[in-house]
Amino acid sequence: MDDYPPETQTALKVAGWTPGRKVDVAELLQWLESSGFAVSPAAEKFLSEFVGLPFNVSGLGISCARAPFEINRYLAQSEDDRFE
Repeated sequence: MDDYPPETQTALKVAGWTPGRKVDVAELLQWLESSGFAVSPAAEKFLSEFVGLPFNVSGLGISCARAPFEINRYLAQSEDDRFE
């Protein structure tokens, strides 16, 4: 976790992330692949560590304001037309 800036470390802790976090993403990977996405080992590692965490950030950003987000298959499921 020391690789992340302090602000990122705080956001991760508040979201419930812990070092070594690994959730089962088999169903998510199957859905991504059946939707035409190629899932690299790095993407699988990222998803298993961060999927489902709610980031309730706000405030000034670089090019737009920060907004709350969650990496969630079900929130993105109807957005696949954005990737065509």
